[in-house]
Formats: sequence, C-alpha cells, structure tokens
Amino acid sequence: MVWAFNIKNGTKWRMWQFATGYNQIADYNNVSIVKGPNEFIDEKSTFIDYLAPQLNGIAPSTLGFGKTLGDMLYYHWLVDPNPEDTFSYISLVDEALEQRQVMATDGTRGEYLFSGGANYDDKLFIGITMGIPFYDYSQKRTYSESKNKCYDSLVFLDNFRSKGRGINLKVGLIYQPISYVRLGISAHTPTLYNIKEEYDQVLTLYNVEQIDSNDYSYQYALGKFKYQLITPSKFSANVAFISKKWGFVDIDYEIMDYSTMQMQADINNYDFENENLNIQQYYQTTHTIKVGGELKLGLVALRLGYSYMTNPYTKSANIDGSRHLFSGGIGVKGQYFFIDFAYCYRLYSDKNVFYSANNLAPYNQTFRNQSFSITCGWKIGKVF
Repeated sequence: MVWAFNIKNGTKWRMWQFATGYNQIADYNNVSIVKGPNEFIDEKSTFIDYLAPQLNGIAPSTLGFGKTLGDMLYYHWLVDPNPEDTFSYISLVDEALEQRQVMATDGTRGEYLFSGGANYDDKLFIGITMGIPFYDYSQKRTYSESKNKCYDSLVFLDNFRSKGRGINLKVGLIYQPISYVRLGISAHTPTLYNIKEEYDQVLTLYNVEQIDSNDYSYQYALGKFKYQLITPSKFSANVAFISKKWGFVDIDYEIMDYSTMQMQADINNYDFENENLNIQQYYQTTHTIKVGGELKLGLVALRLGYSYMTNPYTKSANIDGSRHLFSGGIGVKGQYFFIDFAYCYRLYSDKNVFYSANNLAPYNQTFRNQSFSITCGWKIGKVF
C-alpha cells in the first residue's frame, strides 16, 4: 500500500510518499531425482567409502556389537582396518550397484518493506526502504543403494530445516533530466540474518547378509545450530527511455561481490573460520544485465524482459552458476485500477554429489524453473 501527499509550502518539493508491502522473492518447492550405476567408474564408489574414513583413529579392539556407527560397519563386514594403518579403515563394498537420490525442497523467501520517498520538481525522486527479509527452507534427501553381497539395500535419510530473519536498508534516486530519459542508481546494504538450523540423519541397512539377515538403523547425526549470516551489498544503475504514448525501454546493471559473505557465531561455539575462507576462495563478483520493455496499445501493455547474471563461482570451484531469465507479460491499466500478468522462465545449472568421497565425481544438474504471477492494484481517493 502506498500513501501519497502533496507538499504545499511554495518550494519545488512536490510530494512525499510512504509505503508498506510484502514481496515474495523465491519459492523453494522442488523435487529432483538422480540415479545411475557406478559400474562405469574405474574405482567404484559406494556410501561406505564416505563412512569408512569417519572411523579413523578408532582401535578395532574397541568395536563391539554396540549401537555406534563403527560397530554396525565393522561387525557386518562392511569396513576393515587398512593393512597399512590399523587405525584407519577401508570399504569392503566394491561392487557395481545402482545409486539413487531423491531431493525434495520446500519453503519460501520474502521481505516486508517500509519505504519513504519524495519528489523534487518532477525531476528528482528519492527513496529509502527498510527491509525485513525472512526465509523458511526445508530439505529432505533420500539416498539409496541397490542390492549387493553385503546388504539388500542401503538408505540414508537426511532431513534439514533452516529459518532466517534479517534486516537491511536500500536507498536510491531517479533523475529525469528530460521527459523521455530517466536515470537511476541504488545501493543495498548487506543483510544481517539470524539463522536457526536443525537436521537429523538416519542410516538404515536392509537385510544385512553377514552374521544375520536383520535390518539395522543408526541415528547418524542430530543437531541444532544458531548463527549469523551477512550477505553481500549490491549496487545498481539504470537508464530508461520513455514514451508516454508507446511505452519504454529499460536497461539495468547490478554488481554484487559474493566473496564478502560472512558467517558468524559465538567463538566458544564455532568460529566458521574454514567456511569463511572457502567463501573467499570459491566465490567472486557477479555482474547482472537486465533489459526490458513495454509497448502500450491503449489500455493494454505488452512486456518482455531478459536478465543474465555471470558466474558467482571462481574457476577453482569448477561450477558454472550463471543464470538466464526470460519474462513476458500483459497488463491492463485504467484510471483507478490495474492488473498485470507475468510469466518468468529461469535457466541455470549446478553440480552436486551423492556424498563426499575421493573416488566419486560430482554430477551435473540443469534447472528450468517457470512461474506465473498476477498483480492487482486500486487507487483510492484523489488520483494525482
């Protein structure tokens, strides 16, 4: 909602406005399935290759028929002490098998806005916004392996949930030297998020064929964390060419340095030193170009847009995170009412892994996201 007020003091300050609102920035609802055999890998990798190094430093003589991860793996002949070092372990599962991962994500990211603005002589427009962003994200990952000589199947469940609340500030101005040209600049401060995370992980082996034929489950991990995340600042510049009769063409440029992100927590709890070093090593500055236009046909307007963001990852990360976005829409605008329809298509790629092991290569993913939105507005009272 926007409230606009005339300024009647004899100066060139014409109006000031106050606004409050909510923007949905992202929708995390998504499901992906990745599967394939490991038989084409020279050195076959299984989930036990990921688990075995986590037992390093434990003496085999201390492992028994208990409920620890080491007990379950060692006494079911899934790992064995390394012949070269009895305090490290190697996997005994080296067969060809089918690997499969289903990842379902849910949640949303949005922001509450409180804004103020002013108009000087219908040429200079100044605005400032305090944002209160928030997000709620959950992920359920199910990794499984098919039958082999050691067990019928292995299933690893990984549930993760993260909530964040933050605050930021945005300032900007638009200058219109002549009626058909508009110039703009803006700066967004970093967002300071307070984040809470919870996760639980369960490993289950079905029909273990060594010693007996029972199913075994292990509460692999369970935890809660609280920390702060500082996101990068953002700067943008804009130029638009406007025709009151035909519409406009708009060009935007944005710059953001992702390597300036930081994670912080109570140093007695965790200092995030390695994570912050990795951010500096694997992230870099991005440049985003946006081009859009509107064609007016009486009360109806047709719109098209395109956006491209460069790769936020450095070469050492070996990931192409560049993004393309295509959009189109149609709008109807009357004296007191408007309605807009928009379609957006996002294209980007990423890399991921089933688990972290030296002999496992990451798999590539290509995402194609589509969204459709409707915006309605009413002008109440005097129309300026």
